[in-house]
Amino acid sequence: MFAALKKGMLKLAAGTMKDFICPKCGLKFRPFENRELNSFEDAIVCPQCGFSVPMRDALKTQAEVKVNPPGAFEKPAQTKIERKPVSDTQLLFYIPSSGRSGGMLFFAIVWNALSWAFFCMFLFGSHAKPQSWTVLPFASLFPLVGIVTAYIALRLRFAVHLLYLSPDQIRLQRQLFGKKRNYDLMTSRVETVLKKEFYKQNYQPVYGIEIKAIDGKIRFGSMLADDEKNWLCWEIREFIRPYAQSLQ
Repeated sequence: MFAALKKGMLKLAAGTMKDFICPKCGLKFRPFENRELNSFEDAIVCPQCGFSVPMRDALKTQAEVKVNPPGAFEKPAQTKIERKPVSDTQLLFYIPSSGRSGGMLFFAIVWNALSWAFFCMFLFGSHAKPQSWTVLPFASLFPLVGIVTAYIALRLRFAVHLLYLSPDQIRLQRQLFGKKRNYDLMTSRVETVLKKEFYKQNYQPVYGIEIKAIDGKIRFGSMLADDEKNWLCWEIREFIRPYAQSLQ
């Protein structure tokens, strides 16, 4: 009985998996078209590049492919990002400010207005109650969160990024109101270049670009359009691939 039930479940699972997109080469094919699925441990194997994944992980793999399609991608026609070859082994991307904060600036203004009003009422109303000063650190958290939120909103809206790629180093320079900050990784230690969820807005995930190395990561680009993110991820991966042996 259980064997028949398992066989029926496997047959149903194989039938519902009509199209599988290989996350490595992008080939769309129908798995188990010419062979029977005997176990959820049976691997789906790409006939073009040989990539394989157990059937039990197929849905998860396809969800990841939906977020990070393999490419190749052309430069989006409407993008303001500039691709500047420095030499045969050096590449620079100029990523201008987005002019948008994804609703974060409005939230920061409302939060700061309420939190600072609350904090001032507490501060000036507590002089007659010495014991209330013991909760001052807690009350201070609200305006502190407001300051951090305002900074993030301004950074999303006005920051300019320079992304430098070379055989030895990847550097992201963030420029905001005349201040510059650099984030560096060793190219040889990079493992993945993917879109990753940075936060949620209205219960929907917002993705940015993450360059992850063995000993650190660089994250940017949450305000870019989706086709810009796909193109940049693909460009970065293809450029550093000869120098990053661990790159997936």
